[in-house]
Amino acid sequence: MGSMTRRDFCAVAAGAVCSGNVLGLKGDHSPPPESPQRAAVLPSIEFGRTGLSLPRLGFGCGPIGNLADDREAIDILLKAISFGVRFFDTSYTYGDGLSERRVGAAIAESGIARSEFFVATKTGKKDKASALQQLAVSLRRLQMEYVDAWQVHSLTYDPEPLFQLGTVIEAMEVARAEGRIRFIGITSHEAPANMIRAIELYPFDLVLIPLSPIRREYLGEFIPLAKEQRLGVVIMKPFGHGSLFREFTTRQLLQFALSPPGVHIVTPGLDAKWQVDEAFRAVAG
Repeated sequence: MGSMTRRDFCAVAAGAVCSGNVLGLKGDHSPPPESPQRAAVLPSIEFGRTGLSLPRLGFGCGPIGNLADDREAIDILLKAISFGVRFFDTSYTYGDGLSERRVGAAIAESGIARSEFFVATKTGKKDKASALQQLAVSLRRLQMEYVDAWQVHSLTYDPEPLFQLGTVIEAMEVARAEGRIRFIGITSHEAPANMIRAIELYPFDLVLIPLSPIRREYLGEFIPLAKEQRLGVVIMKPFGHGSLFREFTTRQLLQFALSPPGVHIVTPGLDAKWQVDEAFRAVAG
């Protein structure tokens, strides 16, 4: 789809604030002058058919794996945890493993019970054996006996071969039977037609998809179908890699991502404490 005008944005993003500057000047990436009011609380939502209620603000853990300093990265994650963030989406590949290690370290250091968190990771492997090898490494990095969700990473192809014997889906079912994962998910940066086919072929528990004013292809058929199937729908890339801050505020972009019926959680990629502040303000109000 083409780019979205400000008028279009306000029409689609029900509940979004479209009447001026909410979190500083558009395009201003400097830290806000004050920390958010801690009395505010993140809203929660029933997450598809998982039976879980989760805060609507999650944490996309790709950027956190690219920071040079472990302590800085862990402190950013701990700040998000202190604000009530409990959904962390990482991957075997992020930061060559640093993302998973840092997420695990932050959760362990937080002193909060593991059961209070929803940790999702991913594998790009298509065969059973290779996928299970990656899961073992991911669990070791995360310092966890299980992850809440293990996801097929970045579907761009015809999904039908995934559901044959000896493939990653079989690996996921084996891991779930063994208690090493709780839920099975699938992600895609593009190709909504392939994602539609995937959730028609297999009862996934959650999906991770992009949504922003310039990425609206999942609004048409996919999100309504996911809602009908009661899938947990998680949004990534709400900021368009930062390019959208020229026209929209953090609050507008996160509210846009959360506004469609059937969407549950948004996971912006964050790599600074002030970004955690802004995201918290935007979602907690």
